[in-house]
Amino acid sequence: MTNNILAIESSSETASVAIMNNDRILAEKEYKSQYGHASWLIILVQDLLQEACVNFSDLSQIIVGVGPGSFTGIRVGIAAAKGLGLSLGIDVKGISSLGGVAASHAKGKSVISLISSRRNTYFIQAFDMNLMPVSGIIDGETTEIAQLVVQGEEIDICGYNADGITSYLKERGIQAVTGTSHSSQALGLITYSLHHPHLEEKLEPLYLAPPILGPKKQKPAS
Repeated sequence: MTNNILAIESSSETASVAIMNNDRILAEKEYKSQYGHASWLIILVQDLLQEACVNFSDLSQIIVGVGPGSFTGIRVGIAAAKGLGLSLGIDVKGISSLGGVAASHAKGKSVISLISSRRNTYFIQAFDMNLMPVSGIIDGETTEIAQLVVQGEEIDICGYNADGITSYLKERGIQAVTGTSHSSQALGLITYSLHHPHLEEKLEPLYLAPPILGPKKQKPAS
C-alpha cells in the first residue's frame, strides 16, 4: 500500500516541507524568511509535490510541527495542514517541533534540542538515544541547558545556536558535540513520528508563553 506522508514545519525562520513514501524520501525543500510564511508555504508544498511526482490526491497523511517557536509561523503551518487535510479527507497529525529538530540530527546519542524563543531565551528539551523525551519543554536560559546533561554522558546539541551552546558546555567540562543535520526539520517530524507512531500533539499551537503584543493602535481622530 502506498503511504505518502507530507510534513510541514514553519515554526522558525527556516520553514521546510518534505514527503516520504513508505521508508523512501521523495523530496524535501526549505525556505528561509523571517516573515511572510503564509504567502508562500502552499507554493512550497506544490513545488515539493511536483518534484516528487506526487499529486495531492496521492497523500495519505499530513504531519505538522506545532511548536514551540514563532507564534505566527506555527499558526500558518497548522492552518495549511488542517486545510489540506479537510479538503483531501486525510489524517493530520501534530508533532512537537523540538522532536523534529532532534530527529533531524539524530546520531544514536542523547540529544538536547533548541529553538529560539525570540525573547533571549531558548525552548529546550532533552531526548535519549531512542528519541524518547526525557525532560519536559523548558523556556529557559543557557545556564538551564547544562542541568539537563547526565554527568559523564556525551550529548548532541541540536538546533538554534548549537555551536555556541556546545562551546559553552565544553568550557564547563561537559562532553557536548554539535549535531549535524542530515535532513530538513520537516523530514525530522516524519522520522520522529515513525519512532513514536502513537505520540501525537493537539492540532493547536504549542505555546509556552502568551504572544507578545505590540502597542494598541490609536484610533484616528474624528
